[in-house]
Amino acid sequence: MTPRWHLQSTDEFLEDIPGQLPTGDQRLSFYAPRTLTTSWSSHIDKLRQSKVANSVFEAARCDNYRFLITCDHPSNIGVRSESNTYNDGGIYLNDEAAKGATKLTDKECEKNWLARELSPTKNYGRTCFHYVAIPLEVKWDYDYSAFIFPSLPKRKARQDTDGTAPESVNATDEQDPVAGGEGHAVAGEDGQPTADAVNVEGQEARTEVSPSWTFVLSDPLVDREPMLIAAHNVSIEVDESRLEGGSSKEFLHDSEFGLVGQGQLAEYMFKTFKHQHRVFCFAIYVFRDMCRLLRYDHSGTIVSEYFRWTSRDSALHTFLWKIAHTKRDGLGYDPTATPASQEERAKFAAMALSNSLPQEVRTYIAQGTMNSAPVYKVLVTTAPPTDDEALPVGVPVPVPVTGNKGLLDVLASNVPEADAGPRTHGPSRYRTHTFLIGDPLFAAEALVGRCTKGYVAYRLDEDVPENRLCFLKDCWRPYVAGRTRPEHLIYERLHSRSVQFIASLICGGDVGGPRAQQTTVQNFLSDEAHLRPVPRVHYRLVTQEVGIPVTEFNSFQELAAVFGAALTAHSQAWSKAHLLHRDISVGNIMINPSTPRRGFLIDWDLSRFEPELGKGPVEPNRSGTWQYRSALLLQFPRKPCRPSDDIESFVHAFRQLVTRFCQTNVTPTLLSHVTTTYEEHFQRDGVLMGGSQKLSQFTTGASPFSVITAQPVSNLQKLLDLLAKGCYESYRKVSLPRMQEVYGIDVEIETKNPRTKRVNVDFLREANFNQYTAPSPGIFTKPVSVAHHSCSLQVEVGDPCEVDGFLSSHAELLGILIRFADLDECDPKGEDYFKKHIREASARSHSRSNYGSLSMTGTYSSSLPLNRRLGIPRVPTPSSGDSIRSGSGLDSPSRKHARQNEGEEAPVRPVDEAPGSRARAKSRAKRTKKD
Repeated sequence: MTPRWHLQSTDEFLEDIPGQLPTGDQRLSFYAPRTLTTSWSSHIDKLRQSKVANSVFEAARCDNYRFLITCDHPSNIGVRSESNTYNDGGIYLNDEAAKGATKLTDKECEKNWLARELSPTKNYGRTCFHYVAIPLEVKWDYDYSAFIFPSLPKRKARQDTDGTAPESVNATDEQDPVAGGEGHAVAGEDGQPTADAVNVEGQEARTEVSPSWTFVLSDPLVDREPMLIAAHNVSIEVDESRLEGGSSKEFLHDSEFGLVGQGQLAEYMFKTFKHQHRVFCFAIYVFRDMCRLLRYDHSGTIVSEYFRWTSRDSALHTFLWKIAHTKRDGLGYDPTATPASQEERAKFAAMALSNSLPQEVRTYIAQGTMNSAPVYKVLVTTAPPTDDEALPVGVPVPVPVTGNKGLLDVLASNVPEADAGPRTHGPSRYRTHTFLIGDPLFAAEALVGRCTKGYVAYRLDEDVPENRLCFLKDCWRPYVAGRTRPEHLIYERLHSRSVQFIASLICGGDVGGPRAQQTTVQNFLSDEAHLRPVPRVHYRLVTQEVGIPVTEFNSFQELAAVFGAALTAHSQAWSKAHLLHRDISVGNIMINPSTPRRGFLIDWDLSRFEPELGKGPVEPNRSGTWQYRSALLLQFPRKPCRPSDDIESFVHAFRQLVTRFCQTNVTPTLLSHVTTTYEEHFQRDGVLMGGSQKLSQFTTGASPFSVITAQPVSNLQKLLDLLAKGCYESYRKVSLPRMQEVYGIDVEIETKNPRTKRVNVDFLREANFNQYTAPSPGIFTKPVSVAHHSCSLQVEVGDPCEVDGFLSSHAELLGILIRFADLDECDPKGEDYFKKHIREASARSHSRSNYGSLSMTGTYSSSLPLNRRLGIPRVPTPSSGDSIRSGSGLDSPSRKHARQNEGEEAPVRPVDEAPGSRARAKSRAKRTKKD
């Protein structure tokens, strides 16, 4: 996967933000702390950043935004279990809703030193990712910095002429020996700031520094000692090359703890995107007196060069000035999503009280407005498809079968017949629909890629007399001319072919019109090997059904029926519309909770028509969810997708749910089983591969695991054995050598010494004279014939990826599922063993977030902890401290999670206490005691 970070010069970064630069006279009123002092700390940093932001906003007369420090109080908006993270601060919206969400109680202010210090300016509050416009992260410990900065000034030992050490000067903002006064400007003889201290053209001012100050910059990867210097009468040694450019290509701090810092920052950005409607988002990253600016969208991140923010004409002051004059859409806010009125919010919340809705749906609605979470009014614009994304012309329409009915017709005869003609989902036309939504029901945990979010929605269109409840999907779909298309066009085609067990389309379209909102960061990323990420387009789709996850099945018979419905939809899409889904997974099979409960298949945006699937080797396939891909697609990435691959994905999904909700012989080692079977991945020639464990499971006709049951005969085990036998019968006909020849990734063999010498083994012949029989001299010149199941029925002609037997048709699998669902007795559904093992694993070690990799969901194997991939909330344990996902048990500054139970106040570190010093002191005390 290509890198998703781009380093940009600070000037270019600022040029992309609209607006004029501040004049020299305007800069005179900006606050500029110019000194490093012995009392400088993370908290002092935040105080001074608050003063900087306030001075700029006051000079710009900005009332739309305000600066907040939020380093000690988590959010109390939305679902409480998700509100356990808080960042250092940021620029917040300044409306009443944002003020209410970030306001601290008087008791909270009394307990906190920073709150008391900043209470007059109202620049201290609680974190709220629903309202932060530009997140701020401040680092004091370089080890945990996400980015590379020049290491801090290091004091150079020096003595006065009399041999005594010089006295230190504790320079503060109130007495600045360099800048003077409050640090706003260099004072003239009359005590007023002089214009000479500021370059009116916006360039960094060069103020002469007394030779009694020293700042020695060393390699950040070698010297990381946090030395705080305000020493008197020492010489200057500054490596200007490390200060001026700031453009080293190595800007990511990829150490062990640096990756933790990247993950922390990415988690804050993910929560911002999750709870807001954003096209892009800025961020500010500060390491002591240096800073970087960032711009995130769903294709990657732009990072500015580092710069010092402590001068009045710094890039941070310029950035804040431009932000103060920028409207919300200039900060990346989606103009098609606006806060709902109180009356509209009441309409949305009232659905949770409707007895006509299933209890599961009412719970989802209540979660969307929990703890005063904001409700938005969003627009969905439908429009005719553009020429480069219209459905392909010439896809054959099958002729209805006459005469004897096939097995699929018989199996589908128990469901209501669909209308013969197209449903009321006519071709798209220009129209704008309005919906109300609350907090997302779910959000894919990624910063790049589709980043799908799902909402329970309320229709506001006047022509809808009843049943206003619906489901809204918000995502960033890829755009490739001639190869991609909006998902609602697929639904229209499926409905026109009377495909059953799919969601009922209401509307869909690109947000704001065709490709109106697109990502831009991909334009800056490297196009090495033509692997630059494609642009992504903001898209919304609205369907009628509000489904519940397939994991909410009541019994394994119901699970089989749900899978049977989804398999029927897949079969009909292929037979009636010649469309292949290509992303069968546990997350894409849903249950309609309305009576009677039935399954349906969703997420058709990766589907392709039969002529588009290709023949022969193709570019490595990136579609589908890694955990459920077929063994052949994982082993041979250049293999084109076929219906057999999707049918096998149904088998993998069903097996995983059985191991999750039924006690089996792999339950004691469940996490290991899931990891090796579904998560295995490695790279070969830059291509991600896997599936070895899945492939080995198909070399035998027995199930890879056994159900543990008190019943004499387990019907569930019989079902698993039938699935294993069917897959074995199909795979035994596959020629793996032929697959490798046609679709495999070539392995480059390194041979340092290709010619070797004969070894004398006469001593072995003599030692084994009585038992030794000389084989034929041509033993190594003739091919070896070995009977093997994978070669017994090989067919060397034709395409080797065309699988025969059980996986080649939906009929056999569908017949097994229907017969099983019709049984009177079966093993009951047990507890969620995934959750149980996650709790046990959490008690032993800390999981670690992989947001920092900006990984794609639904494409590659996710490195997120298993509980995050499966949507299982992590259960905090007493040993986890504030580091829920870091790999360290230390009280590190890289995590700011709530440490206490609900309602308790998080401890505040004293200003003069270095981050992590408590943990280090305890560690030293233990070692001393042990010694």
